[in-house]
Amino acid sequence: MRTQTPARQDKIIEAAIACFIRKGFHATSMRDIAKEASVSLGNLYTYFPGKQQLIAEVAELERQGLAPILQSLDEIVSPRIEDVVRILMEYRALNLQPEWAILSAECLAELARTSVLRSAFSENRVLLLNTFASAIERAADTGSLRPAAEPLAIAQLLLDGVEAEALRHAIANEKNSSSAVISSPLLRCLLLA
Repeated sequence: MRTQTPARQDKIIEAAIACFIRKGFHATSMRDIAKEASVSLGNLYTYFPGKQQLIAEVAELERQGLAPILQSLDEIVSPRIEDVVRILMEYRALNLQPEWAILSAECLAELARTSVLRSAFSENRVLLLNTFASAIERAADTGSLRPAAEPLAIAQLLLDGVEAEALRHAIANEKNSSSAVISSPLLRCLLLA
């Protein structure tokens, strides 16, 4: 029996993500992933007993992708509106990466069908929402902004807008930013409304 190696596991995860982006979660088979990773089907199963474990890895990678953004927002003790807008724009840039947007759409569809994985992705969403809401609340405490609604509701609205724009770009396969809807001035206006 072969020993599991982190490098091979990473290669399998990368192959799974490539397949999920190309074919979707449901249309991708374990055989597809094994072929993409250049490993035998048996070897694949020694690392991951099924697709759900690979999808759970996608949730973990999402958390890792969000970590630098959330950490930089958390580290600002007294955020100003400009800080919140800048980090929202960083989150927007992450979401506008075509692979991220396509994988996000796949995750949403999978969550609607499969409750087993809902908690992993939901934890990421709660962390994201709470971090932005906390920053909005701290900015309000310093007088940088006067939110017209609860910070959590504002965070939800802003994040939904950023994510919806990214999905629209991915669906339309838009490469240029001239069709961008979300901008720093717009986010600033929404935060000040």
